Amino acid sequence: MTIDRILSIIATTVSLIAVPASGYLSYHFAIRGERRKEFNVVADVLRVKLREQKSLLALDIYPASGNDQIDSKEFDALVDVAKKNDSIAISRLVDDYYRILSESSICSESGDCRITDQDRVKQSIEALLPYVERK
Repeated sequence: MTIDRILSIIATTVSLIAVPASGYLSYHFAIRGERRKEFNVVADVLRVKLREQKSLLALDIYPASGNDQIDSKEFDALVDVAKKNDSIAISRLVDDYYRILSESSICSESGDCRITDQDRVKQSIEALLPYVERK
């Protein structure tokens, strides 16, 4: 065997391994990027609403009303796009958020609500904020 044939065999072997590996890695990182983008789309909306609720609490205004009200569907979407470990923690924190919000508010028959314990609601919002940061 001459050196030309040996180099040809090595080059062919490398290309047979490199082309599928390159395709797999490209696909893997493309999927990863799409998941990150999908997470950011969902998290951006929630982050804005949570920050606005926090600002409303500082003004002694009931935070979960009007445009700033967060529907459970929005949190469910976040759980769906979050990493598995984070989704468990998010589910727990969301349940705490809704429980604390209902325990810390008084609503009249006309639908007007006011907050009785701002600190607890603010703490539950603060606990959720790290899970809606951009990635």
